[in-house]
Amino acid sequence: APVQKKKVFKPTFEQVVTFAKSLQEEDWKVTENIKEETGTGTIKFSKGKVQFLILQSTSSDYRITFLATEKKWSTILTGVKGVTIPKNAKGNKWLKFVNKGVGETSVIKSFIRESVKGANEEIANIQKAKEEEKQRRAEAKKLAKQQQAQEENI
Repeated sequence: APVQKKKVFKPTFEQVVTFAKSLQEEDWKVTENIKEETGTGTIKFSKGKVQFLILQSTSSDYRITFLATEKKWSTILTGVKGVTIPKNAKGNKWLKFVNKGVGETSVIKSFIRESVKGANEEIANIQKAKEEEKQRRAEAKKLAKQQQAQEENI
């Protein structure tokens, strides 16, 4: 059987993974599912409950699916060739980039940096929503108490 020539990627998938891991903070969770023989599979990055980066290696390409910030999402989508909206994205700030050969290392690194900012923004949004909900509940409780007091004074 003819030996299949292994496709050369720039930067390599390993380099992309190494770069992503170099940014790792204490609260990150990295889930790896890579087949040793083929080097194909998926590595998922999450922070708290928020997943923000998925690196996927196939035999013909590798894919970077990442969470972007609200501010940068459309700029990256319209300004960078090869960036698309993933089909089954949860929420509306995911983007996907497929490298089939040679990609700009600096651009790929910027996607990964952006994904970290996207995660932080998402976490802040969740936190803000929780705080607002807490305030609403406190207000409702206060109103209920005032109403009760008024009723008792009738």
